Amino acid sequence: MVTVTPRFSRACHGKARVMIMPSRQARITEFTRERRGRAEEHESGEPRRGAVVREESKVGIIVPSVLIEDLARESGIPTTIIEPLVNWVLGYLSKYWSVGFDRLVFDLAAARDEEVQYSLEVLGIEVKERKITDDGIARLRAVVGTIIKYLEKAGFVEYVRDLSVVNLVRK
Repeated sequence: MVTVTPRFSRACHGKARVMIMPSRQARITEFTRERRGRAEEHESGEPRRGAVVREESKVGIIVPSVLIEDLARESGIPTTIIEPLVNWVLGYLSKYWSVGFDRLVFDLAAARDEEVQYSLEVLGIEVKERKITDDGIARLRAVVGTIIKYLEKAGFVEYVRDLSVVNLVRK
């Protein structure tokens, strides 16, 4: 089903004429379907090698609920609030497998995920400036430090304290 957005134009007689055009979302969806179809097949019709690898790379990291509960107990934050933050950190590290600790904190503060924003709002973390001296960044650094500590104990990440770098442990 294609949704349409009416576009108005003036005809030479001064009457409004409605031209029906597909909505932006419908155009994007159609474009990605066309691109995906072209990317997964050769001209001969046989599938490419990358098509199967792309599906396997979408597998996420599953965090045990015991880890989330222990983390919530130590930090005093409810599990429903800390879980989106842990998932965001692991998702970020699966994309960028080696990142500086401060960069991780700044990108978490600027995350657009609604659950992450809600968690930060419930925790009372409001980042006004992207500086280490900001109170919100200082509180967020403490929360992320606790998350990294527990993920390191569980064997998901490696934190190199001398360089202040967080590395995802790839098995």
